Amino acid sequence: MIYTVKAEFRVPIRCPGRRAYDPGMDAPDYTDRFTTAKPPASRTAEAWMRAVLEDAPAALRGFVRFGWRLALGFPLGPSRAPEYVLGWPVARAEADEVVLRQGSRLLTADLTLRVTGTGLEWTTRVRYRHRAARAVWAVVRLVHVRVVPYVLRRAAASAGEPVGDGGGQP
Repeated sequence: MIYTVKAEFRVPIRCPGRRAYDPGMDAPDYTDRFTTAKPPASRTAEAWMRAVLEDAPAALRGFVRFGWRLALGFPLGPSRAPEYVLGWPVARAEADEVVLRQGSRLLTADLTLRVTGTGLEWTTRVRYRHRAARAVWAVVRLVHVRVVPYVLRRAAASAGEPVGDGGGQP
């Protein structure tokens, strides 16, 4: 079966007197959402998030970890550890939703994966913390909007089975 991914983007317009940084991401500067039909495998949201990120090809995992660290300045944790998913700390994990949260001087980002009745929903929320963040994210976003649908499709297609070299460390 071929899984398609739908995308939705929202970049709110900001007023000069905006609120201080909110760790709950109530008012992000950038939001996107990607959805795909849920494959037959029954998993928790965290298990799906691990399949999406940790079962990606080794070269892609290394590339995105390099970008997260170098371009965004994220202090990544271990690639594979119970409290991390590919270096991102697990901020909240429930059966149907998992939230990963990272922060640096430039920005804070949340990656959320929800398991719905009809499929998987990936949401990225970014909050700028430095004036250079908007320009940096504009470049990183070009890669982000290509990588996320690819890894979502790949995880959905594998439905529990790693594809290619997905089991190794970057």
